[in-house]
Amino acid sequence: MYRLLKILFLLVFFFAFLISPAKADENLTSDYQVTAEAKTDRTMHFTYNISLKNNTSEIYASSYSMILDRMNPANIKAFDSVGPLDAVVTNQNSQAKITVNFSRPVVGKDKILSFTLNYDAVDSIKKSGQAWEVMIPKLSDSAQINNYHLVLKIPSSFGKPAYLSPDPFSKMEINGFQIYEFNKNQLSQFGILGAFGNFQIFNFTLIYHLSNPLKSNISTQIALPPDTAYQIMTFQSLEPKPINVEQDNDGNWLATYFLNKGQKLDVIAKGRVQIISQPNLDFQMNEPFVDKQEYLKPQKYWEVDDQQIINLAQQLKTPEKIYDYVVKTLKYDYGKLEVKRERMGARAVLNNPDQAICTEFSDLFIALARAAGIPARELTGYSYTDNPQNKPLSLNQDILHAWPEYWDESLNIWKQVDPTWENTTGVIDFFHNMDLNHFVFAIHGLDSEKPLPAGAYKTSNQNTRDIDITFGKYLEGPNLDLEFIFNLPKKVYSEFKTNGSIQIENTGGEAVYNKDFLIETDQFTLLSLNQKHLNVIPPYGTISLPIAFKSQKLIWEGVGSINGKINNQSYEYKIRVSSFIVLFTKAILLIAAVFLFVVFLLKIYIKFSKSDTINP
Repeated sequence: MYRLLKILFLLVFFFAFLISPAKADENLTSDYQVTAEAKTDRTMHFTYNISLKNNTSEIYASSYSMILDRMNPANIKAFDSVGPLDAVVTNQNSQAKITVNFSRPVVGKDKILSFTLNYDAVDSIKKSGQAWEVMIPKLSDSAQINNYHLVLKIPSSFGKPAYLSPDPFSKMEINGFQIYEFNKNQLSQFGILGAFGNFQIFNFTLIYHLSNPLKSNISTQIALPPDTAYQIMTFQSLEPKPINVEQDNDGNWLATYFLNKGQKLDVIAKGRVQIISQPNLDFQMNEPFVDKQEYLKPQKYWEVDDQQIINLAQQLKTPEKIYDYVVKTLKYDYGKLEVKRERMGARAVLNNPDQAICTEFSDLFIALARAAGIPARELTGYSYTDNPQNKPLSLNQDILHAWPEYWDESLNIWKQVDPTWENTTGVIDFFHNMDLNHFVFAIHGLDSEKPLPAGAYKTSNQNTRDIDITFGKYLEGPNLDLEFIFNLPKKVYSEFKTNGSIQIENTGGEAVYNKDFLIETDQFTLLSLNQKHLNVIPPYGTISLPIAFKSQKLIWEGVGSINGKINNQSYEYKIRVSSFIVLFTKAILLIAAVFLFVVFLLKIYIKFSKSDTINP
């Protein structure tokens, strides 16, 4: 995404005496105090306070030149203690050369010429969605510079750094600015690259093509992008609606659909994702409980039991050393982006390190980590890049990328890293900090291939683009939207136990986490648990809770209720209660009454019959 720019500092010297020319670093001592201040108008204002000290009495500087590669400086000003200096800029090809002509010579050994150079650069800062990206070139010919100190000033309104490379030797926040300091040693090898922002927002449209070629009906599942410690999902629509959405043991959200024989169905998911650079340390409470030993086992492409991998893992031992080894050992094969290729796996890429793409970087990290006793798994999804050369993607109809994550015991969280992009950029540290551009579609831990991520659900011979991602804006999430379905009879008998269930349906587009569901009754005694902790209900997902109860009184008739409470919301279901004993008694009494009435009628009949016989 970033192109490293080179700044060449050229000193042009006037020789007062006819002597042999000397190198700049032999005849002058240079000191640079530089301030780079980011502006909200997307410009970077540079201030160079430069001091040139004469090391001899024969040579002094008459002018100063700075060459900027692929930069367009504006508002150039130079001055010294006396007043303004003549500053001229010339452009040639992709370079801009600033020349400052000094108005008065400073002659004599140990004499110092001090001046200030200011300019604005629009190439050093840009805004991508909700994130500000900063780029300051590295030093070139740093041997000619004796001392170099740079202060980077970032408005606090930009947000916290998602990543900043190299790591500054000093950082503080003063008067609405984040202040970062760097020295010559840090900037001699790499420039400053950083992204600032508390989060990034992407809008998405994902299309899943489903088909049933069988002669019988089937149910099938698709993987919706899930919440992770780094991303928060909001679905605006999912059409058609699934039968249910469930969370699997890796944390994937699986939507179930029913297909008739021969049926084809396109499912369209729309929404937005909020991505954060530092993991939400509380998210582990939402993770499915899976024994972490499961994430140490070999899988296809993760040959944990291979002796070569075992030997390497025993040498490397830690996640960071494994990461560094993968970054430095493998070489990205850009030629594979243009053709459909087979996934190699960890063992094969060790033997062919120059044939790697993102899946191989991930597979090798995961295999080595697991062999070292570190739980690890793969993430597949979308990663935004505006420079495919520095941050390449696997392009096969849709933009997909793969990167690993490992279980950090100290933080008790799955921590994402990206060895591929650190390898291809060469400057960004993707181990200690993730950027705001990685959007997870699917998690592969218990299975190295399933579920398929969005973009991979295509029918035969289909060549379509099914992923559309754009920058979005932050919007408040929807309110908690739950519906209760009481699968209970309308009428029960007080003498008997009643079984049923309560379904809690999340009709909204965001997951519901860590809610306590409380069941209360009126006129009933619960025979099942009266409280249930709901770890997660995915968007459009349903959870069914069994319930058993009976009347508090053995013989009672009236109206009772089952009440469900969650998140200060209460839902009531009324049930009419009858007594079997009362009904039975009433039936007996009715039968007895009928019998007595019949007997009474018979007696009357017999009586009148006898009367008619006596009186003919």
